Amino acid sequence: MAQWSLTDRTLYAKLVYYGPALGGKTTNLRVLHQVTDPDGRERLVSVNTADDRTLFFDLLPFDLGSVLGYKVALKLYTVPGQIRYDATRRVVLAGADAVVFVADSDAARERDNRRAWNNLMQNMRAARLDRAAVPILAQFNKRDVPGAAPKEAMEAWFGLAPGRGVPAIACEATGVLETFLAASRLMLERLVAVAEPQTRRTLDA
Repeated sequence: MAQWSLTDRTLYAKLVYYGPALGGKTTNLRVLHQVTDPDGRERLVSVNTADDRTLFFDLLPFDLGSVLGYKVALKLYTVPGQIRYDATRRVVLAGADAVVFVADSDAARERDNRRAWNNLMQNMRAARLDRAAVPILAQFNKRDVPGAAPKEAMEAWFGLAPGRGVPAIACEATGVLETFLAASRLMLERLVAVAEPQTRRTLDA
């Protein structure tokens, strides 16, 4: 849950990457880390299982400049893709200010994508996150795979309006930054709009 700190004039927010196993969630964060922190000043935390799949989360603090006089400190997380780690998914999702759903464009993975999307909806309800209030941006990753599902079909899988999906090839860094910036913008617009009256007064000033 976002916090407006009057002490250090900083907005602290949380962005969570969700999606099916091996869809590209961790790749997105690794690419963002390389692009935004080429010198490696900030450590990218990753906890993996024996088969090198994401078990817990990647944590990456970002400084997004300032919004209405407040600095923005953003932390990025990924959830584990395997369904057996659903309890961990819920923990990581709790308090999210926006979600990026990373879908696999492989048409053969339609069932996995739908299952992960439904799981996101269930866990948002469990975490008392209002879908109407917490922005969700879909990324259609792996657009280079043979037999990639049409974007229109993928929008239908998730009940999205036409044009509501960012195409990407995360392993080539294509669409990664665009997804991040679009999700961050949606999140910041929403946080400013719902800020408490006392905070709004300081923002307006």
